[in-house]
Amino acid sequence: MKNIQFRILFIALLCAMVGTLTAFQLFRKYDNWDIVVAMGTWVSTFIVALGIGFGFWQLREASLGTNAHLAVEFFERLKDEKDTLRRIYELGCEDINLISKNNNWGVNDLNKNQIDSVLDMFNMIGGLRKKGILDKSLAIGIIAGAPALRCWYKLNVYIKEERSKRGYALEYYEDFARECLEYFDSKKIKIH
Repeated sequence: MKNIQFRILFIALLCAMVGTLTAFQLFRKYDNWDIVVAMGTWVSTFIVALGIGFGFWQLREASLGTNAHLAVEFFERLKDEKDTLRRIYELGCEDINLISKNNNWGVNDLNKNQIDSVLDMFNMIGGLRKKGILDKSLAIGIIAGAPALRCWYKLNVYIKEERSKRGYALEYYEDFARECLEYFDSKKIKIH
């Protein structure tokens, strides 16, 4: 950190020295301080514009880095959950009714924690999408669009039951599932 501060201070001092020398050289040439001030204003405006452009570029790069980091994290998590996802996809209507109504967690080798873990992950992705932290095409097209939509359709009864018990549950996931459906419809992609 001190090294960066030293470099910034050094560059600022160097710029101040060059600016001062340039101003005196311009004054000697034109013999008019108004011209020197006008040129200095123009150069300062140009430098400020460059700084603003660099700031926006840095924000864009930071956003891309955040998206990349989140994408890798969620992709790895989805790989870890692939067995749970497969078992969720294999659930039949009677299995879902058993899970939601009878609290029978031995169905298809699934338990409540496994299901809730997957649903919480999709809810988190939905929350990050809603806040604009995670890019839409990345979240839906690459990371979790199809699995999220498939799980939403399979576990909709369970989710509604949980929501009726708690008063709220997985609202971000519901928004994300809706966004996935719109995305796939716009791209004419069918999810089975």
